[in-house]
Amino acid sequence: MFENFDLSKMGAMLEEAQKEAQKMQEEASNKEFTAKSGGGLVSVSMNGNGEVIDITIDDSLLDDKESLQILLMSATMMLQKW
Repeated sequence: MFENFDLSKMGAMLEEAQKEAQKMQEEASNKEFTAKSGGGLVSVSMNGNGEVIDITIDDSLLDDKESLQILLMSATMMLQKW
């Protein structure tokens, strides 16, 4: 099963895998994901690192704290599922 497997190449293979993982992480951090709730009344954007980078709230929600909280949680939870 391992007759043609060269252990001396294992280090190079691991190094290549680490480079590829780092490249994928950098690409993900440059992506932006947005979720909306309440028919677009609340919008939350995150980058690929899971950091919130923008929140937009419709003015009509500023007097309704409970609805605002629910819609913010909803949009944030949608993003966490990605």
